[in-house]
Amino acid sequence: MSQYVRSIVVKRDFENDKVVMALKPVGFGDALKFKNIDVENLKEDDIPEIFGSLKKYVTSLSGLKADDGTDVTMDEMFSDFYFSTLLIDMLTEWVGKGSPKNPSLPGASQGESQPG
Repeated sequence: MSQYVRSIVVKRDFENDKVVMALKPVGFGDALKFKNIDVENLKEDDIPEIFGSLKKYVTSLSGLKADDGTDVTMDEMFSDFYFSTLLIDMLTEWVGKGSPKNPSLPGASQGESQPG
């Protein structure tokens, strides 16, 4: 049986909030596009593209509150710079959880051993 999951849950503590985000697995095209991003050296112009294209995978967000006690919306989280480090951290874990640990080689039959 594969280790494929249809929903990936990422949890983080953020300023006394317990943030929980559930996401669908990353799509092939987006995984290839963002696989080698160096999050330490992101350019300001890169961030809206990255967050904008990954937002579609989020199925739920809970636990993140504004200072007035109301829920922070997904739109706010993905558009306000205030949450950039939280988003980068959560999305990095999500991509890692959604990637196979020992992917099969293309064209290899099931009986063949895989390197690694």
